[in-house]
Amino acid sequence: MSEYQPMNPARVVESTDPEPALLFSCEHAGNALPAGVDARGLIESHWAFDLGAAELVADIARRLGAPAVLAPFSRLWIDPNRSPRDPELIVQSCGGHPIPFNLGIDAAEREHRQLRWHGGFHDRLAEEISKHASLRLLVSIHTFTPTLRGLERPYSLGVLHDGPSDSVRALFRALRSEGFDPRDNEPYSGFDGMIYSIARHGVESGVPYVELEVRNDKTRSTMPARLARALRSALD
Repeated sequence: MSEYQPMNPARVVESTDPEPALLFSCEHAGNALPAGVDARGLIESHWAFDLGAAELVADIARRLGAPAVLAPFSRLWIDPNRSPRDPELIVQSCGGHPIPFNLGIDAAEREHRQLRWHGGFHDRLAEEISKHASLRLLVSIHTFTPTLRGLERPYSLGVLHDGPSDSVRALFRALRSEGFDPRDNEPYSGFDGMIYSIARHGVESGVPYVELEVRNDKTRSTMPARLARALRSALD
């Protein structure tokens, strides 16, 4: 197993509200890799991280005084939004491009990455959730591309869930009141293991959970303020 430079498993935005109702996570916030690792031109692409997601989460969390836990490392290294049993936990290729630093890694290297980064992120997220008994909703935020494999995605926002809970219904209503046309389990589905992280922590903590997918060319302008208003309204 190689000796890698230090790379943090989590970055925390501290709550300014002593009793926050919301907590945010961002599993694909960053594109950090260990020093000397060659990403072959993929490091600035959506394959490496969710473009605009970190800034969006930080902005919304600030507006609401809510805590947030972000993963600064690239999902090319290991994906914190995948189960340890998922074959896409450490991908061998993406977009037709091989990932050289993932090819042929041994069991010791997989365990090292899983414990240090995947486990480190989830431990920190669980710790932050446990600090706030006031939490009423856990929200994971991701971004998606306007097109994928030639298919257009003409909508700006998707709500991913694994069941029509009261919290999810309230959020849909609040988003529509804010002028959004939220898509139900698009561009991915919460029933397909695509919300692993927030579902895991929601189940463990007993706090309702949901994942928001925002198109990555729509994350700025009025998006943070509108989402913040909708999230606040959903809890009223």
